[in-house]
Amino acid sequence: MVNDNWLEIPVFIHGLTEEREPDSHYKSFLTLLNNVNKYLRQEKKPPFSEPPITVEWGFDLSPSKDKYLARVEALVADRVSDAIKKASDFTVNPMRNVASIIREKFLFALPDAFFYISDEGEKIIRRNIFNKLADETLSRAGGNNNPNKKISLTIFGHSMGSIIAHDFLFHLFREKEIRGWENKVKILRRDLVQTQAARDGSVGESRLRVRRLFTFGSPISLSIFRTQKLIDIINSNQKIGVKELGFQPDQELGFPRWVNYWDKDDVISYPLAFLYETFGETKVVEDKNVDVSDLVSSAHGKYFESEEMAKDMASVW
Repeated sequence: MVNDNWLEIPVFIHGLTEEREPDSHYKSFLTLLNNVNKYLRQEKKPPFSEPPITVEWGFDLSPSKDKYLARVEALVADRVSDAIKKASDFTVNPMRNVASIIREKFLFALPDAFFYISDEGEKIIRRNIFNKLADETLSRAGGNNNPNKKISLTIFGHSMGSIIAHDFLFHLFREKEIRGWENKVKILRRDLVQTQAARDGSVGESRLRVRRLFTFGSPISLSIFRTQKLIDIINSNQKIGVKELGFQPDQELGFPRWVNYWDKDDVISYPLAFLYETFGETKVVEDKNVDVSDLVSSAHGKYFESEEMAKDMASVW
């Protein structure tokens, strides 16, 4: 879909893999995209016509070393389960079944997060995903061979994928280039993102923009504890900046630019808008509570099927 020379592209990044043997997330991505397109048509808005950019990580389909994550998680889970079964405890505890469900999530989901926030894991996963996103974006833009084509991304980040999307945007749009990034992100910044435009708010001068960021099932509120800088910002009652995520004031795009969906029955999902700055009275980031499931055991994975969430995405897009 082209609007004023902007090529609108949906981007999907999945989150923690809770399954013992995870498989491609493409069907889930397509379910959400089709639902969003359905409601865009109902609102007389043009649907996405460009094929989505999709990212797989943390299991066999990943092209880098993080493909062993799910395999090792299953191995560790089996060993842990064997040890638990051998432990004798005849206490009557009605909450033990709930504890088993939560322990299952910890064994198959949290290790993905632990690996990502480690120094080595962060480099491996970021290099894999950031290069994939940069390569695909540059390819759609045609590089410098087509200087009139401009790329507009709408990113859908689920769970840990929301943190990865956040980090990608920060690397891409922050004023100062992050040292050590010799990969495709530098080329993407050089060819499509003009840092002067990022500084003065002239979004239209750049060949790359983020139209919307949609996060769901996101633990971003917990991720501020990754760095002392973020802890210091919150401790001093300041807000995290949004311009270095690519969210500049723009009359055409309107607000909010980032919508975060969360379900009260999803123990991995949290509100986050209170952490981020506003433009005057205008909310750049907004939280929306949705009811995707009443089951704690399955709520985290149900966002892709939510008609309620897809309808709201179409309304704010």
